[in-house]
Amino acid sequence: MRTYTAWSRARRDPLAYARRVLVNLRVDTWRRRRREVLVSPHELPDAPVVASRRAEDRDQLLRALALLTPRQRRIVVLRHLLDLSDTEVADDLGISPGTVRSTASRGLAVLRAAMTAGTDQRPPRVPHQPAPTPTPQTWTETPR
Repeated sequence: MRTYTAWSRARRDPLAYARRVLVNLRVDTWRRRRREVLVSPHELPDAPVVASRRAEDRDQLLRALALLTPRQRRIVVLRHLLDLSDTEVADDLGISPGTVRSTASRGLAVLRAAMTAGTDQRPPRVPHQPAPTPTPQTWTETPR
């Protein structure tokens, strides 16, 4: 419709003119939909959240996650960050749902201890979590 009403200008290249009309209409639609949402002063937080504090929290969480075993870390992430159920995590890892629940519980206990104690010190081990056993290494000489 707009190309037809402006035919005297669009006559040189009607396809390009129609394309420009469509682009302008689409941009107008985006502008109309994007509106500012004003918040009353009572709903604003008292103090602004400092970006450096969020970075510190993220760093502390990453350090705490590094304390977990790979299996615990994977289960905690799948259950709590990706919000998967016990059965979905169990199917993904090929273990029973009870193992998922117990491993997640132990991993969360380590995370809680690490987050409350700070990142400077290693949190105490959870009593139910077995300590890793070192594997014996044997050295053999290869014949020349």
